[in-house]
Amino acid sequence: MITPKEPPPRKLLERIAEGYRRRGFDVLIEPKGKVLPDFLADTTPDIIANRADEHLVIEVKRAPKTVDPEQVAAISKRLAAHPGWRLVLMAPEPPYTGIDSDLLTLDEKSIKNRFDEGLTLIAQGHVEAALMLAWSATEALLRLIASRYKVKTDRLDTAALLRALASEGLLNSDDLRQLNRIYQMRSVFAHGLRLSHVDTNELARATNGLANLSKRWLRHLPKAG
Repeated sequence: MITPKEPPPRKLLERIAEGYRRRGFDVLIEPKGKVLPDFLADTTPDIIANRADEHLVIEVKRAPKTVDPEQVAAISKRLAAHPGWRLVLMAPEPPYTGIDSDLLTLDEKSIKNRFDEGLTLIAQGHVEAALMLAWSATEALLRLIASRYKVKTDRLDTAALLRALASEGLLNSDDLRQLNRIYQMRSVFAHGLRLSHVDTNELARATNGLANLSKRWLRHLPKAG
């Protein structure tokens, strides 16, 4: 948004824009000039998405390390003066490279075993570890679903997997919201941080929620062909 900058690939912007269109937003990619409000007239956002009174300025960076905190703070301050406007910063993780041939999808039995281990950890009071293990089982199951339904993604990261399954109608909106919320919690622990506002009961509910989702998905999972 703040120039000069190296623009992200158009294909990436189109994919992100399509995800917002599916959620009911009117989307503009790299808008310029008169289509922008006056307070953004000197900028070139990557994407602007509008829905009713909700207005998103979406900036897409090539990688997390390219994010400039000062630029983010500057544009956030500008948007804060205009109700309904907010900044969404997207810095996709790079795809895995060089190890794809060594990766295998867990089978149903292994996935069920991980959930059982997670529930055991809850009973022992290790709720953070339980959530981490339950999320790994959930993601394994989501990848198995993608494989069985022949859903293709050009990336292995979690966000791309969720988008692909949702776009194919294999995840409903409620499931997607729940998964995104729990994934954010899981990511905090995975990076050595803690949540000050979440209690152990909420973590246990999140783990049990993932287990319940898995039971439903496993009932409808196509057999391996």
